[in-house]
Order: sequence, then C-alpha cells, then structure tokens
Amino acid sequence: MNLPASAPEFLDAFRGFKGKTLPKIHVHCFTGKDDDAKKTAVARCEKALGCNLSNVSVHLVRDVAPKKNMLCVSFTLPESARSLAKISIPVNEYSLDDGECERACKKIKS
Repeated sequence: MNLPASAPEFLDAFRGFKGKTLPKIHVHCFTGKDDDAKKTAVARCEKALGCNLSNVSVHLVRDVAPKKNMLCVSFTLPESARSLAKISIPVNEYSLDDGECERACKKIKS
C-alpha cells in the first residue's frame, strides 16, 4: 500500500479476513530517522491491525526529508487477524443508503 502518511491506518480492513491464503502485505510509511524508527513503524501497523506481527521485514525505501524516511513494513497477515471483529464505519451525511444506490444505478443505466 503506497500511501505513506496514513497507510498503516488502513490495515484494519484485514480484520476478519476470510480468504484461504493469508496475504503478504507491504505497507509504506513515514518515520523519523531515530534509532526506534523501525520499531515505531511496526508498532503503528500492529495498533491499526489489532494484533502482534511476527516475521516482519522493514527496509528503507528512501530518504524524504532531513528528519524523515520512508520505510516499507512487510509481513504475512497473522492467522489471529481472521478472528478479529471488523470495524463498523459510521454512516455520515455523504453516505448513500442501499435504496439511494439502487436508484442512482438505475438512473445511470437509463
């Protein structure tokens, strides 16, 4: 996933994963250039996913600013992610209900 500023926050989409084979995930993220940068990147991924990661590989993608690097965190989705509850996203004023979606589709088709 190449959205470095917020990519780890999208990992919650893998909670409750139902596929047969667990996917290999690559997450690009920005971090500082301190000694804990790799640990920080992994911690962000674990927090967003909601479980611990193992066999994680973290590598430098590029130097993006005097105090910022882009890292890539790679891991196979943990089996424990299958049992995690999906997060429900609250409907906001811009969301369409099912009836509105159906009517909009019919209008487009005609």
